Amino acid sequence: MDPKNILLAHPQLLQKKLAAFDHNNFHVVSDFDRTLTTAFTNGKRFLSSYALIREGKYLIPDYPARAHALFDHYHPYEIAETISSQERNRKMQEWWQAHFELLKECGMNRGVLQDIVQSHQMQFRMGALSFLDTLAQHQVPVLIFSAGIGDLITELLRVERKLTPNLHIISNFYTFDQQGMITGEQL
Repeated sequence: MDPKNILLAHPQLLQKKLAAFDHNNFHVVSDFDRTLTTAFTNGKRFLSSYALIREGKYLIPDYPARAHALFDHYHPYEIAETISSQERNRKMQEWWQAHFELLKECGMNRGVLQDIVQSHQMQFRMGALSFLDTLAQHQVPVLIFSAGIGDLITELLRVERKLTPNLHIISNFYTFDQQGMITGEQL
């Protein structure tokens, strides 16, 4: 982004704040899908990590339809304004468990995640990688909270050489057997 294209109402106030900034008392908390990664590519909405698996024809043929059926059943609970947070949390946990069992049944494996990363289906936002470099250089803690797939996030960051000691990922991680097949979830 060209700094000449940025308009500031109070540039002196920004400079004052930047001068007072202490990176020793600073943390970054971020989501992953459509936050660190791009939201749109070529005018099309970027797919989430789960959608990349669903739409990528990686698993058995009826997996996409079954995954969509789970979405159709549970998404109304996710966005409902008339249910308690306890009920919503219970339904989201049910959804997560049902989808995990579906992934397991349909042949989810480590190779799927590696293919998604190697085929560049996930793209970082412009400036995100240099932002992560700057944070690592200054040892600013970065916490990535994601409802996505932690193993996929980790693999993408590893390939990009951004898996630094200051970075921590709170997400859904799986366990795999010797053949790379999903066997469980890490708690």
